[in-house]
Amino acid sequence: MFHLTCEIYPTSFISLQYFAQKLLNYLQNIIKISDGFRRIFCECEIECDDELDDITRTEKCYSMIIRHYRNDFSFLYRSECFLRLSVQLFTTHSLAKYLISSHNAFETIVDSFLEYCQSKLDHSKLLFSRATNASIQHEFRRAQSILYDLKYLLGVAPQEYTTELRENFLNGFRAFLQLLTYMHGMDKVTRQVGQYVEFDPEWETAFNLVIKIQSIISSILDWCTRDKELLLDAYEATGFALAEIQKTSDVSHLIKDKNNSSIVKTTVNHLKIDCYVYDVAKYPISVHISVVRLIVALHIYLQKYTNTATTFNNLCEKLTICLCFIYEEALRIQVLCAQHVAGLWKRNGYSLSNQIYYYSNVKCRKEMYDRDILALQVGASLTPSDTYLIQLMHRFNLLEWIR
Repeated sequence: MFHLTCEIYPTSFISLQYFAQKLLNYLQNIIKISDGFRRIFCECEIECDDELDDITRTEKCYSMIIRHYRNDFSFLYRSECFLRLSVQLFTTHSLAKYLISSHNAFETIVDSFLEYCQSKLDHSKLLFSRATNASIQHEFRRAQSILYDLKYLLGVAPQEYTTELRENFLNGFRAFLQLLTYMHGMDKVTRQVGQYVEFDPEWETAFNLVIKIQSIISSILDWCTRDKELLLDAYEATGFALAEIQKTSDVSHLIKDKNNSSIVKTTVNHLKIDCYVYDVAKYPISVHISVVRLIVALHIYLQKYTNTATTFNNLCEKLTICLCFIYEEALRIQVLCAQHVAGLWKRNGYSLSNQIYYYSNVKCRKEMYDRDILALQVGASLTPSDTYLIQLMHRFNLLEWIR
């Protein structure tokens, strides 16, 4: 069956797509109800011989097709229905584990999506625009289907971890962390004060991407929390990404004091507290802070293996992360929501209103609003109470009221 499909040429590509759809439907129905067929199918898939040169039959099929069409990048999307065969393979736990540990499948899949994201980057952040050609927008939506492979590949966490499995999972995790870094801070908005925004900026694509990666993040957390070494390595890798984001944090380049720092000393009742110089009503802000949300999600599982506060403080000291930055951006978003309810952002139109609605809507809140509340809780657990309260009041511009 696989050898026949490998020899199909461009003139019959439409027939191949139609055949692949029928074949996938058939395989999906049979695999769901027949454990015996599923086992035989997987054994045949990973069985190697001299002709296949130690690669699976599907890999050989893919490589032959890619050789025929390597100059046509869009082929990867036109053949999406054929590549959906991978979904059937990834749902088999033993085979998915084998593909990650022996073939670095996690990193390979993420790298494929990152390659396409390059054309959407602006200052290392994903940027989407309504002015983009409709066909290009459609292609990006099709490209996001690659992420479904990760959902199935990571669907079941292993009970035991080998060195190779752990290493290759971390390779994929770092690649996925790069995607989250691209997403962190995308679609920033600035409060309109003079006139209403002329047209609503594009916001839907970013939220659709968030929805697609939610299940992937849940699976990644499941993998990491079952192994101490993997969890600590993933936590440190996320810390590195957060440290880089902190270096380019908003308004740090606008501060004109002698230290050129975005941190200032705020005095309340003889207490001098470090606070970020930032006014939500003046400076750009985004509801997308993916890296912060991931590190706090990993943070709460540290107590299973080690002292949480000690591990966090060591990470901050090693990477020069300001302790309050762990919840600073989440706090800014809460201020944004409060100001929006108070009617201070009406001139920004429906785009911002829709973003804030979906931010806490059931479709997105697990990896957005709930994670931000978790970030505030983590901050409260790691920070002296007076310091924490003053930083909150400073961000809401309530210090004069307190005084």
